Amino acid sequence: MNDGGGKKSDGTYKDGIYMPIQNEKNVRFADESGIHAALGIDTMAEENRIPAGLIKMSNEVEAVVYVDKSYVIGPESAHVNISGISGLATKTSYAMFLLQSILQKIDSSEVAVIIMNVKHRDLLRIDEPPTKLEEGQKSLWLKLGLEPKPFQNVHYYLPRGKNGDPNSFVLPTQFRCYAYELNDCVDKLDLLFSSIPDPTETIDSLVGEISNGLINKTAKSPWAPVKDWQSLLDGPPLFENGKSQNFGEVKASSVGKFRRHLRRMVKTRSTGIFTDRRGHNEDNLSDACVQARMNGATAYNTPNNDGPSFDNGLWLSLNAFAHVLVFFVCQRSSFVVRKRSAVKNVCKYVRPPKHHSLSNRRAHKLCAQAGSSQPP
Repeated sequence: MNDGGGKKSDGTYKDGIYMPIQNEKNVRFADESGIHAALGIDTMAEENRIPAGLIKMSNEVEAVVYVDKSYVIGPESAHVNISGISGLATKTSYAMFLLQSILQKIDSSEVAVIIMNVKHRDLLRIDEPPTKLEEGQKSLWLKLGLEPKPFQNVHYYLPRGKNGDPNSFVLPTQFRCYAYELNDCVDKLDLLFSSIPDPTETIDSLVGEISNGLINKTAKSPWAPVKDWQSLLDGPPLFENGKSQNFGEVKASSVGKFRRHLRRMVKTRSTGIFTDRRGHNEDNLSDACVQARMNGATAYNTPNNDGPSFDNGLWLSLNAFAHVLVFFVCQRSSFVVRKRSAVKNVCKYVRPPKHHSLSNRRAHKLCAQAGSSQPP
């Protein structure tokens, strides 16, 4: 028999697992307590248990399965791997269930959830109740000690389109757009060029000069005329008299290459997410994510105080153009900036590269910029 190992109530250790079962030994179906012992749930603190599913055996015995809060939202490993066949939306459905379970079983004022949506309309309706819920499905929720209900305090962010309207086939009842001005990106320009071949690191060097110049510019600085994407591309110090200019040790040909790539990203091939000036109903997505941690998700205002008010338990459902669906759950107390850099990386791509793999050098560089010693 498998007794799961671990400690007994008197502090001594159980015998553990014996495999294979010895000859002539009696075997029987495990009851719910036996299943919990086999999975180590009996050693899990009651206050840390988050319902993760229901096991139903062939002898009709059922047992609720739990995951440990410490390993799902921190401070331990803080991640969940969900595997399954692609294209059936089963992994997405389970992730949404698990998020609902987390929010119902712990203090929701201590958790912010950010969803990157690539599922068309499905994840733009998470604040609406289901049109039909069969009794059998409802009973499963109740057996887990959960209530089948829509998510609350949901805020949708849609990418800005070229004409200023949201770039989305489906519009939720309430939403805001997100877009990026040049000033939003000066310290992260290298993320836009992470997929551009640069064997001599010439572009990387130029990007560093541009970022440093724009961040520290003064009235007498050569970067003083640069106010937006357009003036960076078609004005001094990179472009004068109808042609690209040398800049420091960077030749005009390399400056021209930089300008061609940047123009493609923010102008000619852009979906509209990059703009010279955000409208009153458009926000910087990175700032919104940071505010979820900095202000406890109680209030967020843009510099002109036109931003939305967020209640506790902030939800940002982001209709972003990413290759993979990303569920990002974290406790605000451990919402570290190294996670934020990963969010910025995804959100800043208009058309993501074929892969998002980063070299160790670049990964550690991103960590240094984000104030973390660990790669994102």
